[in-house]
Amino acid sequence: MELYLRKAKVSDAQALAGLLSELVDEPSNLCALEKQLAAIQDDPRYCLLVAEYNGKLAGTVMGVLCRDFCGGCRPFMVVENMVVSPKFRRMQVGKQLFMRLEEWAGENGCAYAVLVSSAHLSGAHQFYEQLGYARHAGFRKYFDSLEP
Repeated sequence: MELYLRKAKVSDAQALAGLLSELVDEPSNLCALEKQLAAIQDDPRYCLLVAEYNGKLAGTVMGVLCRDFCGGCRPFMVVENMVVSPKFRRMQVGKQLFMRLEEWAGENGCAYAVLVSSAHLSGAHQFYEQLGYARHAGFRKYFDSLEP
């Protein structure tokens, strides 16, 4: 069995939509997803990774570089849309995705990473803590009817 990590492509849209539906209870708009994938292809501030396991999309995670204006003014990374398909969990897929994403963050001089996770995902929280992420208070505000 072979695990392969790479940046996502527009042609991954259908498989990504399936993965992301496991993260949120709303199907992705395939046309909009394809446009977003095309928009970030050459944007160095985005790193949308996918993990293929024997040719099937097993997981994904996205990192976004943000500028900071405090202290040393080093950038930081926001981590979003982390999901591993249930049939590929406990196979190091998520860990490998994070290791590669953190490598990318280091290459870009990031001082730290932040991520937000839904309160009910206790298994994911344990996973993040095992990777060295510490719990801090966080807040989220939705701007339209997409609020869960």
